[in-house]
Amino acid sequence: KQWYQRRVRVEDLVKRLPDKNVILLGDYNFNLFDKNSNKFENILYNYNLIPMISLATHEKPGCTPSLIDNILTNSTDNIVASGLLESRVSHHLPIFCILDCSVPILEP
Repeated sequence: KQWYQRRVRVEDLVKRLPDKNVILLGDYNFNLFDKNSNKFENILYNYNLIPMISLATHEKPGCTPSLIDNILTNSTDNIVASGLLESRVSHHLPIFCILDCSVPILEP
């Protein structure tokens, strides 16, 4: 039941998003390494959201590493790089995304 409620909240959010230039990042608590995450992945792909992180982001002693933190986007045109920082501040590794936000200069 709790999983269903979280999935409904995620789907309710993503269906309200614009078609382009959306970047969402955070701890989604849906492990993309888990074969049971396909319902969550289907929501993402149905709304053209692409996960930018593909490595384990959560490593807790005694537990299997998981991919629960991610950067989701529906437009990869401006993304230069994304990944993990190898810095241990908690069980979660910091994730990052570098964007090209250059604006063309208009001639007067």
